[in-house]
Amino acid sequence: MRPLYRPVLEVYKDFGGRELIVTVIDNWPFWHLTYPGDGRVIPTSGLDYNVLKTIGDHLNFTIRMEITPDGKWGGVMADGTVTGMVGVVHRHEAHAAINEFTITEQREKAVDFTKPYYYESTTLISPAPSKTLRAYAVFTSFTYEVWIALIVVELLIGPLIRLMVWMRKKLFGEVHEKWEYLPDVSLFMFRPLVNQGGRVPSPKWFYRLVFIGYFFFSFLMISLYADVMISVLAVPSYEKPIDSLYDLLEAIKKDHYVTVLGCGSNNEFIYSNTTMEIYKEIYARFDHSKGCIKNWDDGMDRVLHGKYVFSNNRLGAEVRANVRGREKFHFAAHEFYAHGYSIACPNGSPYKTAFEEVLVREMTYGLVQKYMRDELEKARTIQGVTEKGPEPINVRHLQAAYYLWLFGNFLGGCAVIAETVVKRHTSRDSDLGK
Repeated sequence: MRPLYRPVLEVYKDFGGRELIVTVIDNWPFWHLTYPGDGRVIPTSGLDYNVLKTIGDHLNFTIRMEITPDGKWGGVMADGTVTGMVGVVHRHEAHAAINEFTITEQREKAVDFTKPYYYESTTLISPAPSKTLRAYAVFTSFTYEVWIALIVVELLIGPLIRLMVWMRKKLFGEVHEKWEYLPDVSLFMFRPLVNQGGRVPSPKWFYRLVFIGYFFFSFLMISLYADVMISVLAVPSYEKPIDSLYDLLEAIKKDHYVTVLGCGSNNEFIYSNTTMEIYKEIYARFDHSKGCIKNWDDGMDRVLHGKYVFSNNRLGAEVRANVRGREKFHFAAHEFYAHGYSIACPNGSPYKTAFEEVLVREMTYGLVQKYMRDELEKARTIQGVTEKGPEPINVRHLQAAYYLWLFGNFLGGCAVIAETVVKRHTSRDSDLGK
């Protein structure tokens, strides 16, 4: 028996050059639109534009863009109204919507979605952490415990050697004229620690073994300090970044950061409707008047000009960051809420299956990933991204060294003044005694 109807894929394998009306929002890197001024909307590039254009080439249809009136992705509201691109497709005012569209249970009540063709996660975009103050970088090679231990060793080594000299003088009658004066002994023992060698003024192996141990200790301290110092000065260190939702919550509480979410976007829906406590706590502190935006460019610009953290999907944020200067932003190390993007069609749409067949081919052949890489490369070209190596050491890094030098000069000046005062006082007492 012959079927009464032709199979759907056979019916819609060729649209006969018909025009497909697609509702969109100007949302690069998914859509990049131009406006000639005659009411038309012309797509020029974008991941979703290329995905849909490939479908059109295979199924033989053309595309006409129409901007979504309210500029939102949309969904089913509490009062039953359907907003945004979802509403336009639901009311059959457009044949489809493809624009970084996430499948949600709420939206599936109003439209049908194809199988996902691209997957990504949500990330947090915050201002790039500021460099930590390195005016005292010369001290940061060691922890304060190591510095204290080193100072204690230096304070004790001179008196310890002097004590050994005194004991051997009492026991064996040995005399070391160069070590009779404690300041001279302490200064001699300090020299190895600043990479100044010295000949051990004693033929006795007792002293030589003591000095070998101390010189080896000094060698290790100098080597470790120099190696760590190079890395500290050449590689900049930064303040603690916002790398997770828990970091974001802490930044909101302590530093008064503001969360930025797209109005009516799936990201806002996640924060407002999830059962996870961390999302609830963040959304409870969400200020709609400051953090609700209508386009992703506004979100990235806010991050540049204040204490804002933009919660958005990774690809769109990466492209916008590259255009504005990738080094100005920090992307959280921990991403969350992995999701896929689909094409929204009217409920019961007969051509959804035909779309899915071509989408599967695009994913299988790696075309979707190629489209994504192309958009990222365009953003890098616009900005002129270049790799930076370690920054050179400058005066700011060595401020503490200059402070130490000035402090040493100050102490030397104080010593001269003190010696002058003491000498004058002594001379006056001698004159009076005469």
